[in-house]
Amino acid sequence: MLSSLILSLSDIGLFIYIFLKRERKFIVPTPMGRHAMQYFLFFCRQIIILIIRSLVACSLFLIKNMEARDIVLNLPQRFNPGKAEDFSALVHLILSGEGGGEFSVEIDEGEIKVEEGLHGKADCTVRTSAKTYVDTESGKNNPTMAVMMGKIKVSNIAVLARFIQCFEKLQ
Repeated sequence: MLSSLILSLSDIGLFIYIFLKRERKFIVPTPMGRHAMQYFLFFCRQIIILIIRSLVACSLFLIKNMEARDIVLNLPQRFNPGKAEDFSALVHLILSGEGGGEFSVEIDEGEIKVEEGLHGKADCTVRTSAKTYVDTESGKNNPTMAVMMGKIKVSNIAVLARFIQCFEKLQ
């Protein structure tokens, strides 16, 4: 909600800035007016930069405070069906600790289904703590190192590697 509001404000500011910059010769025809307009455009530019920085900070705050459960249940929004056309797999995610849970993620020929609980016979099972999962998804942890160090346990690394390619990075 907050990020969409900030995005809307930045869009409005950017529109005003572009409109005024393009139309300034019609708004202020005098040399003194043009000088004032340059300051105004500089001010608009600074406000847009501030709004964009606030948006980035809010996004990072929201990602940092997301629980593993939220990230897993939002996998369909990050799913790229074009990368999963010839791929079918059922992956069980077992995330221990606060904010975790057990989840079944099924990809079948470009379609995805995420359910709470373990359903069906998994092609790959991933076991980790909810904190490690969040840190890995947000880019704080290197996934390869987490697997090598035993923080993430994977039953079928080939299926998981193909599975991961079907999703956009968490933004």
